[in-house]
Amino acid sequence: MAVKSGSSPIAWQNDDLPDLTAAYTMEQALSEAREIGYTGVERGQRMPKETEALRGYLSAANIALCGGWCSGNLLMNDLKTEKEAVRGQVAQFIALGAPCIVYAECSNTVQGQQGTPVSARPKLSAQELSGYAKSVTELAKWMADLGMPMAYHHHMGTIIETEAEVDALMAGSGPEVSLCFDTGHLLFGGGDVMATLKRWCERSAHVYY
Repeated sequence: MAVKSGSSPIAWQNDDLPDLTAAYTMEQALSEAREIGYTGVERGQRMPKETEALRGYLSAANIALCGGWCSGNLLMNDLKTEKEAVRGQVAQFIALGAPCIVYAECSNTVQGQQGTPVSARPKLSAQELSGYAKSVTELAKWMADLGMPMAYHHHMGTIIETEAEVDALMAGSGPEVSLCFDTGHLLFGGGDVMATLKRWCERSAHVYY
């Protein structure tokens, strides 16, 4: 299996607490990413939003788009509404040749709420999680049919945080749902990183470490 190594601007710029890294420009981030040896970066918040402007911006930095975060609300939206909500980003990533879109469920997340403990995150029952996995599969099938693979990002503060929740999501979803395997978030959630990776390595399309 071929593996390409890219980076994300969040290694330079804190999206949740932007004042901490206000001095780090996107141009510096891209320049240093290339200097280190990365050939791709994920889409960052300080990059141009429009597709052709983003294409030119990345081309000028001699770096490719290797994916990027997509805020999902499938827990609250019906499938049709969610497709329309993410359609623009899916089309952009296809146009720019990104290998995947990193989809994370953000409905009711406590991520970014500094006054809320992470332990207060939303949690689903086994039955609810099973239904959610089926809905994610339908969304991933739609993306795949358009030409964009989905990599699902388990994330602290969301409905998919623990090892058991990752297992349930992957077991309950179809092969169209790949995993954005995040070592840090899994460890934070109390999971066994290597055991989980061994179970789902064949469906891990994107890795954060």
